[in-house]
Amino acid sequence: MPDPLCRLHGISVVLGREQDREDRARRLVAPQEARRLRRALGATVRQLRGIRGLSQEQLGILAGLHRNYIGAIERGEINPTLRVFCKVASGLHVPASDLLAMAERLVAQQRRAQTPRERA
Repeated sequence: MPDPLCRLHGISVVLGREQDREDRARRLVAPQEARRLRRALGATVRQLRGIRGLSQEQLGILAGLHRNYIGAIERGEINPTLRVFCKVASGLHVPASDLLAMAERLVAQQRRAQTPRERA
């Protein structure tokens, strides 16, 4: 039996075996992990902005974004696209990879600070 065809895009869709789909699901970032990283990214942006003495409006101008959008990123309310993430990093004069690494370190510190009961 041929692979099902996506009518919209005209490409083959390979559904795979059940085991392959389960493995893929485990590799995806869990929603709570994504939320934790989004909040850590916001805290990192806020901290770097404070170190540089910038207001949200000033960072917004440097990054080409609205100040409200910067605030939403800092509060972890939105999940910025890669393009927006790079604009924010550029506005802070930090490589995007360093900004992400700082956020990941913050998540790791928070995870270590949790009690075993909170982790479950």
